[in-house]
Amino acid sequence: MNDRELLELAAKACGFTINHPWNKSRLLMDPPVIALVVHKGGEVVHTAWNPLTDNSAALSLANRLCLDILFYPGDEVVAATEAGYESGEQFSRGDDCSALRRAITRTAAAIGAAL
Repeated sequence: MNDRELLELAAKACGFTINHPWNKSRLLMDPPVIALVVHKGGEVVHTAWNPLTDNSAALSLANRLCLDILFYPGDEVVAATEAGYESGEQFSRGDDCSALRRAITRTAAAIGAAL
């Protein structure tokens, strides 16, 4: 699954609508813009939603889905879990939280895929 598909499924898990025309046209840009315009209840939530690169979007995603965040320091793995869904990612001490953001987004995408 590519990053765009992960974002679309994670958005689905949150109940976001992603049918804004910019989402399609952004993929045609060089380089493609992966971030999404997301709506909820007819209101724009974000015009560049990407929890893979944005700490705030990732934390909000984890909060909306009530994900548990687990760190396994000895193995240098971080995991995001919720009711049978879990995604773990390798991390390095002092990294930029990219492993945590990816674990959150992958778990959310698994939840969205099951809907």
